[in-house]
Amino acid sequence: MDEKNKTVFDPPIKPRYLPGEVKPNALIKDFKSYKKHRLKVANAKAKVDNKAPKFDLDVYYNKEKLIVDIEVIKRNYKEVFEVTKKLNKIAVKGGKVDCWNFEYKDRGDLRPYQKSIAKQIEVNNKRLYNNLEALKEKKSEFHPRVMYKRWKPLKEAIIDKQSHLAAGAAAAVRRGAEGDSEPRPRCFFDLELEHGNVPLGRVVFELYADYAPLACASFIAFCQGSHRGLSYRGSPFHRIVSDYWCQGGDVTKFSGVGWASIYPNDRIFEPEELSSGLRHTRPGVLSTSAADGFDSRFNLTFRPLKTVDDRCLVFGKVVKGMHSVYKASPSCSNCSR
Repeated sequence: MDEKNKTVFDPPIKPRYLPGEVKPNALIKDFKSYKKHRLKVANAKAKVDNKAPKFDLDVYYNKEKLIVDIEVIKRNYKEVFEVTKKLNKIAVKGGKVDCWNFEYKDRGDLRPYQKSIAKQIEVNNKRLYNNLEALKEKKSEFHPRVMYKRWKPLKEAIIDKQSHLAAGAAAAVRRGAEGDSEPRPRCFFDLELEHGNVPLGRVVFELYADYAPLACASFIAFCQGSHRGLSYRGSPFHRIVSDYWCQGGDVTKFSGVGWASIYPNDRIFEPEELSSGLRHTRPGVLSTSAADGFDSRFNLTFRPLKTVDDRCLVFGKVVKGMHSVYKASPSCSNCSR
């Protein structure tokens, strides 16, 4: 290698090992190998791969799509050109520009239209002003004194009614504390499996005779068997929906199709009976099965059921033995009591 083309390393090449760390022959051999590598790196020439990638013409070139694109471009160009001509004409000659329409239409002089709108606004404002001025007159129905005279008797009636309600509630509380209030009636069922006569236990119901006296009287009559000898004894739960409710009380056909009633002419619900405030808010609620009247059939809930609050009349609840109902509900579809 010429002295002119000699490669000078900066920093200069130095051995990689400390003196005495390796043998002299190994040190010289390693030094030559390392120097050779440095010369190779220093004199290396870069290679550039400027070869074009493979180009599939069928993928990028579609004659039909190009023709469609050309037509779209031509059409857009013509529309832009026409809009530019109109804008140039307006800018040169002047005129009215309506930005909310694609095509300009001469609407003529808008001043009469604006005057009619202003006149209507003035009429409305004047009417409002006259109404406000009328409030100052003592004969106006909206005068504060006139409105207070109307409100005063209504206020006294509300206060009087509230005092009567408070007095009645206090009297009821006193009667309850003194033990004068009549206890609610109670009935019971003895449940058992129809196949095998396996006893499941006793269920005790408390009836809301103070809220639903007609439904409670009907239920008591069929518990006692006092109506034509028909009784709940031996009748099945003809329908059981798991985790929802069970239905029973068919004392004639024992399938849910039949029923009986102690009231003539199919006594129906009164509006105030359904709005008594009793709801299906817990398991063990007892309610009528018929949606419009009283008969022997009834519902017994397994959980709160808000969907039937306005369709079935609540008249009782389970106060003891709900576990017996739970034992009967999943195990069979026909349980006697």
